[in-house]
Amino acid sequence: MTLDLSLFEIEGLGKKLKQLDSGGQAAFIEKVMAQMSAVSLDGKTASRLSEQGFGVVHETGLVLDDVARAVEALEETSTLSVRAATVDLSGSELSEADHVKALVYTVGEFWNNPTGFAINNIADGHEKMLADTRAKLATFRKVVSDRQFDVLLQPIVILENGRVHHYEALARIKAKNTESVPQEFIAFAENAGVVGDFDIAMCHKAIDRINRAGEHSKDLSIAVNVSGRSLMSDKFVAELIEMLEKHSKKSDNLLFEVTESTQIKDLESVNRVLSGLRKLGHHICLDDFGAGAAGYQYLRALDIDFVKIDGVYIRKAWTTEDGRTLLRSMADLCQELGLATIGEFVETAAQARFLRDVGVTYGQGYFFGKPAVGIKEVVPPRWF
Repeated sequence: MTLDLSLFEIEGLGKKLKQLDSGGQAAFIEKVMAQMSAVSLDGKTASRLSEQGFGVVHETGLVLDDVARAVEALEETSTLSVRAATVDLSGSELSEADHVKALVYTVGEFWNNPTGFAINNIADGHEKMLADTRAKLATFRKVVSDRQFDVLLQPIVILENGRVHHYEALARIKAKNTESVPQEFIAFAENAGVVGDFDIAMCHKAIDRINRAGEHSKDLSIAVNVSGRSLMSDKFVAELIEMLEKHSKKSDNLLFEVTESTQIKDLESVNRVLSGLRKLGHHICLDDFGAGAAGYQYLRALDIDFVKIDGVYIRKAWTTEDGRTLLRSMADLCQELGLATIGEFVETAAQARFLRDVGVTYGQGYFFGKPAVGIKEVVPPRWF
């Protein structure tokens, strides 16, 4: 069986919906979706992509004009006009699951960035984007499977005495033709729904570093970034717990930083996962507190041990009195909640002392050490 993706743009739909109340709008969209689902694969592969855009994955051979006429007939006054185009889904070397992920990612990107959009060139434009996405996803899989990345460690220091508390694990991608910086590589993985595989690979490498340090009678603690999207994946959680149970003797040495580029939708289920990790002996840090979705509701909903304050607040506190007051209030609030705080972007001894004086517990930045493959004594003496 061969499959195609057909994209439909219903001109006049936005105007039609504005004439209806909320109940009428939902009912009309349901009618449109019924027409789309009727021709989709197993009745389950139709989706609304934008205000006027819909996508349907179906068997090759669908007559688009028939679908267009059926949708136009839903409006008695014939004010709707449907345009459609089909994208060939053949020719992918990816697994079926990854192909679906690539498709979903590409459709979202296409409809979220409609510059130059025209239905008569949608097939060419979408096929090119899909080809680019397939290539990125194939490269991602190779990076993960062949471990084509290094783990760099950056120290996080106790501001009261200048000693290293633990290290944050940061990725350096080694493969060619990847995104230019790790942040873009991870952002693609998050949006494509595959970041959990990279998070697991990072955990494996971090545990290996901890174990190798232990062989030389050294105590090494590492914090690994884990995406909020990963924590919402049952597959990822099951694989993570299985891995951690094999290394339970080192639970104190492996920490997790919860990161997210989009808001965590199910805080309750994510908190169950975090609570389970804490019961296994792992400490949890909320990354970039105050940035985007990582707001005060996260403090109420999530069982955590540390809060890493977003660097924007650190910079403002260093340059303005209002910023200083806000940072102090954040540190005081976290202290009252029993949470330690981490301040980023520490570049000078004066900044380190400043963070300590406003109540921040730990510091991280180039002053204490840049991310590095090896570990050495990196804390400048007598600054505190």
